[in-house]
Amino acid sequence: MIKLQCPSCSKSYQVKDAASGKRFKCKKCGETVTVPEAKSSGGSSSQKQRPTVTAAPARKKPKPQPEYEEYEEDYADDGYEDYEAYDDGYGDDGYDEYEEPAPKRSSSRKSSSGSKSKGKSKPAAKKKKKSGDGVLSGLAFGFNINRINGILSVVGGMLIFFGIQETRLSAMAKSEPTQMTLQELIEKGSPDNIYLTLTDVHCILDETVLYGDENGGRITKVDRAWIPATMPGGGQVKLIIKCTKANTENEVAGIASQNTFTGMIINQIDSINAAERKLLASGLPGTDLEKAYIFHERRTPSGTGIVILYYVGGLILLGAGLFWIFLVHP
Repeated sequence: MIKLQCPSCSKSYQVKDAASGKRFKCKKCGETVTVPEAKSSGGSSSQKQRPTVTAAPARKKPKPQPEYEEYEEDYADDGYEDYEAYDDGYGDDGYDEYEEPAPKRSSSRKSSSGSKSKGKSKPAAKKKKKSGDGVLSGLAFGFNINRINGILSVVGGMLIFFGIQETRLSAMAKSEPTQMTLQELIEKGSPDNIYLTLTDVHCILDETVLYGDENGGRITKVDRAWIPATMPGGGQVKLIIKCTKANTENEVAGIASQNTFTGMIINQIDSINAAERKLLASGLPGTDLEKAYIFHERRTPSGTGIVILYYVGGLILLGAGLFWIFLVHP
């Protein structure tokens, strides 16, 4: 066997003696490399040109013997004369096979007998999955909040909150409304049924407070309306009607023209905020709005099935959102 190096990049090769005098391109840098003549058994060399070898400076430590790599490229592909025997598998003819040294490892490897190992090295075997690994083995505790899992958590929490509110109202309401006048409600107070049909109600349309989309100083889309109401003979305002079914000012005016309303007293779960209370009080001097009944017109008690859906849906969404936030893939 003939060992040689590329004169340009020092890439090491090993070829058969039959390749003596042939040329090929270096696989690393593309430089043309001429195979030197093999040494004869008597120590004499052939008359063909030998590659020039520059001796390393004496003051430097000798470099470790490089490992050699067999050159398996077909010479016909690089424009030089073909050499078919060069493509044979050298691992089958009993010669040692040389390879480039692996990174961060010694260039020499010893077997148990002290000689170099023969044949190509095998790739490292992949680590097998332990039999105890399960579905949760790929999960790790962390904190990964984004828009989607944040929305899931918020919506789930809101559904649970609405379920609690509906549970409180349903506990104080019956399936059928109790009919009474506004005067009876003011004098006797709220009965054991907060689901009522109130009669003899006089609404003060001019003092109604509207919330919604405004355009040009006019509410174009009503979100909710607060309508103060008294008995037909007048007096202090003891009832504030909450209206969420009207979409325009004209619809609110139509509702305020009625004198009979069916709905629920919702003081237990709702209140008038500071801005709304300020607007209502500006047109109703002397009125204590904190003691007024808040009557949500056309609201009915939620059935047991609706309340269960609030809780189940809320728990599912909240659980999914929190699972996504605190248990993430590493």
